[in-house]
Amino acid sequence: MILNHRHDGCTNCYAKSSICYEEYPMQANGRLPHPYQLLPDLTRISRGRLHCERYRTGIYVHTTDSLETEDRDVPLRRARCLTIGVLLEGELEFSLAGAHHHLQAGAGHGCRVFVIATPQPTTLLRHVRQGRNLRKVQVSLEPGWIEQQGGYCASLTRTLSDWLGCDNRAWHWDADETIVHLAQRILEPAAASPDLQQLQTEYFAVELLQAAAQAQQPERPTAGGGTTHPLDKARHYIEQHWQNCLSLNDIARQVGLSVSTLQRQFKATYGQTVVHFIRSQRLRHARTALEQQRISIGEAAFLAGYRHPSNFVTAYKREFGITPGASSH
Repeated sequence: MILNHRHDGCTNCYAKSSICYEEYPMQANGRLPHPYQLLPDLTRISRGRLHCERYRTGIYVHTTDSLETEDRDVPLRRARCLTIGVLLEGELEFSLAGAHHHLQAGAGHGCRVFVIATPQPTTLLRHVRQGRNLRKVQVSLEPGWIEQQGGYCASLTRTLSDWLGCDNRAWHWDADETIVHLAQRILEPAAASPDLQQLQTEYFAVELLQAAAQAQQPERPTAGGGTTHPLDKARHYIEQHWQNCLSLNDIARQVGLSVSTLQRQFKATYGQTVVHFIRSQRLRHARTALEQQRISIGEAAFLAGYRHPSNFVTAYKREFGITPGASSH
């Protein structure tokens, strides 16, 4: 499936469609062929060049070189998938799982790599702002693609599987020269033949995945379950002790960082504060208990650390977009 479109102020970005999709349209059978589906009928939100393609191996490549023309908060429904992207120039702003992310590249800022992992279907909120330019490349994978690699590239498969993890999250870091070069080759292909261009783009997309995985490999959990980076240790410690009364001092001491360094680096890497991550872990365990054990809302509130069920209901809806009652049915 290929969608290649250049639009300059058109009233409907994609003709003969009542919904303007920023990424990929839904197939007739209702299955999402790409991680995103634009929910509302929004048009004329950007001007420029957009190219979207699904390759035979199951990789999705999406490139953008555009200028945002309106102020909109655009909800995008994400399927279960993993996205690795590179922001080459401009600004990219979005919110996911209660965490706000604002990436900048160019004009004094280096290029940025970003990873968006949604093992559970969810809604990502894109913050579109008039006058912002955006040059980016995204490579998206369904879980099946990762599983199909098997022993072909064990280290890559292990890293991508770990990134997909068990909770919806996003993080980002500075891109090195190799990643920037690969992203530019994808955005501006040199091949004259369309068939050769597709082969080159798919090749560079896989190379981009490997380069990103290698860049972050030292900071991800190891195959044996141990961790080699203080931030991974912090996440692992929280995931193992979420039921306890955790303090920033305790966590910082466990991972060998000062409280201020822990807070700053955790937010920069994962896009959310330590406190928010703890709260999210407790809410996710409460949701599991509601869905699988059919506990009451009061019991779920206690499990998540809330004294008053009303506060729990508010936090739960903010985190998941549904009420606890909807999860328990």
